[in-house]
Amino acid sequence: MRLVEADVVRGVDAVFALHCFSDMEVGNVGVRAGPVCAAVDNAYVTIHGQGAHGAHPHLSIDPIHLAAQVITGLHAIVSRRVRPIDPAVITVGTIHGGTAANVIPEEMTFSITIRSFDPGVRQTLHRGIARALGGDYDLRIVEGYPTTVNDEDLTGLVGQVGEELLGADQVFTIEPTMGAEDFSCYLAQAPGCFFRLGTGFPGEEPRVGHIPRFDIDERALPIGAAMLAAVARRYLGAK
Repeated sequence: MRLVEADVVRGVDAVFALHCFSDMEVGNVGVRAGPVCAAVDNAYVTIHGQGAHGAHPHLSIDPIHLAAQVITGLHAIVSRRVRPIDPAVITVGTIHGGTAANVIPEEMTFSITIRSFDPGVRQTLHRGIARALGGDYDLRIVEGYPTTVNDEDLTGLVGQVGEELLGADQVFTIEPTMGAEDFSCYLAQAPGCFFRLGTGFPGEEPRVGHIPRFDIDERALPIGAAMLAAVARRYLGAK
């Protein structure tokens, strides 16, 4: 995103990138035209209440109780505000509040990740969160990366190169993921393709990213380099 803001992408004709994918064995490539990764936003919420001794809850406005109702309501937004055929995710990732078992705190905080593909659905989720909160609260929504959308022709180019390098049976059409990707900022400026490179160990459980066990079969490294080089040559040769 910072490179886009710095105008580095101005005048670029096309962009290509790969992502390690441990769920796919080494030697395979995954492609998909159209939306491939979701847009992501984060929301940060503070619910204000009135503290009291835990033995006298009637003297409080219990923010923990309020937060429990709000979080339950948030999970109804996807099922009741969004069409069932439109992918959407709301996940509460953190919740904090209180300092002692016998004290009702003044406030509770929690944070949310929001995932979607369609811009209209994205705004519906934002409005739904604000509506579900009600009462006395602070809400800050931080918009993140947009949806990662692959160009159809350039995705076809990547798939063709993969078939020539690795064989037709090694190139797969992948499913979209609700994970997000900053490469989407480049694709918003120029057409391109974000594809997956198989890095999984044959016959073993995937050692997926973002966990301590992450690892790749390093035989994937020359395959990835060859794919990017061949895609660049094919694209430049076709111009």
